[in-house]
Amino acid sequence: MKKSTNIVFALAIAHTAVFAGESAPLRIPAKVDFSTCNKPTWPKESLAKEEAGAVILSFLISTEGKVIDAKVLQTSGKPLLDQAAMEGIRQCRFSPITVGGKAVEDWQRMQYIWALEDPSREEIAAHELLRKQDFRGAAKMMRVAAEKGRPQAQFKLAGLLVNGDGVEQDAKDAVEWLKKSAAQMYAPAMGVYGTVLLKQGNADKEAFDLLSDGAAKEDTNSMYMLGVCYEEGRGTAVDLVQAKHWYARAATKGHAEAQAALDEINQASK
Repeated sequence: MKKSTNIVFALAIAHTAVFAGESAPLRIPAKVDFSTCNKPTWPKESLAKEEAGAVILSFLISTEGKVIDAKVLQTSGKPLLDQAAMEGIRQCRFSPITVGGKAVEDWQRMQYIWALEDPSREEIAAHELLRKQDFRGAAKMMRVAAEKGRPQAQFKLAGLLVNGDGVEQDAKDAVEWLKKSAAQMYAPAMGVYGTVLLKQGNADKEAFDLLSDGAAKEDTNSMYMLGVCYEEGRGTAVDLVQAKHWYARAATKGHAEAQAALDEINQASK
């Protein structure tokens, strides 16, 4: 099961007092006030690749608790994640560093972890209930997980809403959950929501971009619909070479409609 993402903050790494004959003045490290800033945003490219890691940063904190400067001390191995963490946290306010009870301007180390979580307990419960054909119970658990921002749960709840399984059928609400899931780069949702946008007919460019990202993540439906975009000029210029490429990619994954579309283009070119 694909893991969804969640950002986990770590506490600042404290500096300990150094003893040299007599006790040095007590140094109390700066602490971040996360209520003063938004959490760093996962870069779209990194999220698509499901990149994770921990970066160690250093912030120059003023005596008023403002960030004056920032730098990466130890990379997570993912430059985009490093930059996003640094730029996000530098918007926060800190409690100032104090030495001997007096606020001082100094550097403070901090670790930031971009982590992938396992499925939530609500999702696990929902899948077990689905296995038992308890759609009402599954829909309830799936909604709890979806409201917590879990992209897989949002996608599956959309499916339950479309079919009316365990809930009142509601296509409009289903589309809203699809949109939320797709916004988190969950590939199956990107493929389905992109298809919905194409059918609505007023957001072809957005649909094309979604399907391109979904196809890059190996979602079969996205590949097929991306082929449709290139063949019909939806959100992009007509390009039969690209259309054939994506139809062929989807066809190799067993997509029957993609194979039929590829055969039709090949037959027309003879």
